[in-house]
Amino acid sequence: MVIYEDTRQQRGKNDNIAAQLSAMGITLKHTALINGDYIAPPAISIDTKAGMPEVYQNIVGDHERFRNECIRAQEDGTKLIILVECENIQRIEDVEHWHNPLQTRGIKVRPSKAVMRSMMTMADKYGIEWRFCRKSETGKVIAEILGGEGNG
Repeated sequence: MVIYEDTRQQRGKNDNIAAQLSAMGITLKHTALINGDYIAPPAISIDTKAGMPEVYQNIVGDHERFRNECIRAQEDGTKLIILVECENIQRIEDVEHWHNPLQTRGIKVRPSKAVMRSMMTMADKYGIEWRFCRKSETGKVIAEILGGEGNG
């Protein structure tokens, strides 16, 4: 099996994913992707997030760019899955109890429940799917989503 990784991924940032996929016999090729970070035919695209702080930034700070990516995927007929690396969140409803680290610095932040509702709204409106996994399992989850059996 071949999985394509976006060329804009920062070098070295996702070495764990490449190693996990390689260990399963999956070939990782680099190409410019229109949306998401990983894709395999048919049109399923995975956009990885290195934790809830990155999701928060996408939802609150960079909403228009993130929304446009979701719209492009929807218009292209691509199923966009947002895969969040997070140790203590297994499903979108758990986001309500997420503690934003910005709060400990005294910065006013959008409540976690509101972030969860925004995520649910984006899922409903743009057809994206939110998934969560531990960082140590990201490569395995990507392979499972994209249909990899780990046998080459």
